[in-house]
Amino acid sequence: SSERIIRTLLRVYPRAAQIKDDQDKLPVHYACQNGASVNVVSVLLSTYPESINVKNGFGFTPLAEAKALENPKMDPIIEVLTKFKAQQDKHAATTGENAILDAKIKTLNSRIVALEGLVSNIMELGNELKGSARKVKDPFVLIERIGDRLANLDVPASASESVTGSSQRSNSSSLKEKKSGGVFGRRSRSGIRGSSK
Repeated sequence: SSERIIRTLLRVYPRAAQIKDDQDKLPVHYACQNGASVNVVSVLLSTYPESINVKNGFGFTPLAEAKALENPKMDPIIEVLTKFKAQQDKHAATTGENAILDAKIKTLNSRIVALEGLVSNIMELGNELKGSARKVKDPFVLIERIGDRLANLDVPASASESVTGSSQRSNSSSLKEKKSGGVFGRRSRSGIRGSSK
């Protein structure tokens, strides 16, 4: 029978189910167009599952090809194609897109945890500085302490990844500030920052 021949051909050369002709039709398109048996269509689909969504040169998928015939004899094939398409679409959604979304969500969650830790460290630093602000009389000493504490803040790796661009910009600007003596200028001989004589 033709079904046995097709099974044998696909066993020997499974890639045959993926080869298109000059009209961009796959074997499954021809099987649907010519009213092949349900078993032949099933064998072609199982050999090349992605073929259920492949359009031919006229824009028809195998299912659209079968429906376009408007022949009641095609109903069993249409039913097989419809079920197979539903399974393939479900499989694609669970394995492909969901896996990508899950990976992105996992990355975002780890960044959130890291950033929460960073915010907690900054809040602790703020409380410490608030207490020492009352004790320190020279505001420049306080600013230096703030700068030192911020520079030594423990930034979790995943938080630093999420702000890589901004940290690179701030690192380059802080390097310039160190070379120029800081944001407020160099300390002059009189001990007052920012003044030049």
